[in-house]
Amino acid sequence: MKCESQFKIWFFSIIFISNYLYSGPPDWSVNPPDFQFNASMTGVLLFNGEESTDGSDIIAAFVGDECRGIKTDGIIFPSTGRMVFGITLYGNENGETLTFKAYDSSMDHVFDSTDYSYSFIPNDIVGNAEEPVEWVFIDTVLSVEIEPLPDNFVLYPVYPNPFNPVLNIPLVLVKPGNLSVSVVDISGRVVDTIANGFWEPGTHTLTWSGDQFPSGVYFISVNSNGGVTRQKVLLL
Repeated sequence: MKCESQFKIWFFSIIFISNYLYSGPPDWSVNPPDFQFNASMTGVLLFNGEESTDGSDIIAAFVGDECRGIKTDGIIFPSTGRMVFGITLYGNENGETLTFKAYDSSMDHVFDSTDYSYSFIPNDIVGNAEEPVEWVFIDTVLSVEIEPLPDNFVLYPVYPNPFNPVLNIPLVLVKPGNLSVSVVDISGRVVDTIANGFWEPGTHTLTWSGDQFPSGVYFISVNSNGGVTRQKVLLL
């Protein structure tokens, strides 16, 4: 019975991670007639430090959840050899803040975390093929190593990662027992305790708000009945 239970948890862990990482191209779209103004931006994509050379990658701009521009094909600029993406941005008001998401087709993964944002100006021209904007996307969940299934619990990839300010921590307890979930800074110091007590088996999602902590790298450390694991997270 124990082996069957562990197999089920392992199986659904793989399904969860597969669905998270491999979901197909996003269905982003924009309707230009809905907007009075436009601007243009030319840039290059960087995924986890690697500059894109794939013309089938996608860059899109958003105000909240509303798509305000999308470019679905890049081109190599001959004089620099860089893959550049020219995107038209749409808006109705001066000063709207646009954020960006990107799709890495080689990994079939959507990146939605970048420090770059843009304050909309009608008829603005930002970047060019010689000096493009750099959209830098980081997603540390892609580097999470899936370890052998422990006897005590399974810690799924936390999300979103990077985050600001709330982080979700999904896990499954295989059997009842003491559970300790803490936040550790890069120096190894425990800076916050998320959970510490007796928990029943099952699926649980804990949350941690980093609004009282400085931006930077932290580790989510989980300890249950002698089993210990941790994941690195980035607070923006």
